Amino acid sequence: MEPIPDNEQKSILEYKFAHQQQLEDMLKETSTKAEILAEATAIVTKDRNLSYGNPEDNFRNIAWAWEWYLNMVNDLDGALAIGVEPYHVADMMILMKVARNAHKPKRDNYVDIAGYAACGAEAADLKK
Repeated sequence: MEPIPDNEQKSILEYKFAHQQQLEDMLKETSTKAEILAEATAIVTKDRNLSYGNPEDNFRNIAWAWEWYLNMVNDLDGALAIGVEPYHVADMMILMKVARNAHKPKRDNYVDIAGYAACGAEAADLKK
């Protein structure tokens, strides 16, 4: 076998380095995504359940309170009744986290958004 010329060796090494860096960057990105989703999973299936109870029950209670409040306020203006469903709570909590991120992005907001999305899908009874 003939030896590889120096200029080709350099090209091969540059190519390997560039692709190795890309691979490392991809793994880092994937790792962050996986960590955020794992953290959100732990929160919505364990940690928060101990503090606030089942998310679907909690969202139902919040929906009732928001519906009562919005209808009370709007009745003064003669508006139509507003219905708030538990999955609306998840949607609006996601919007709150997005608004907070507009000021200053934080990892916690992304973890919470993932958690609210999962709980909202369950509250809306969205199955595969």
